[in-house]
Amino acid sequence: MCGFWGCLESKIDATKYCYRSRSYIDEINTLLKHRGFDDSGVWYDKKQGIALGHTRLAIVDLSPA
Repeated sequence: MCGFWGCLESKIDATKYCYRSRSYIDEINTLLKHRGFDDSGVWYDKKQGIALGHTRLAIVDLSPA
């Protein structure tokens, strides 16, 4: 399983919600840790009011096929 989230705010409200701080954005990603703990990342553009994040669970195939 993987987890994805996104936040889109108007330029007027962007500082109130998505972009209070980088630690706030990382905290949102931490809430999705149960969806995949092998990798995670965030991308944000403060000027445009956009934040995106993901978590990834790596599936390892143990079958000889």
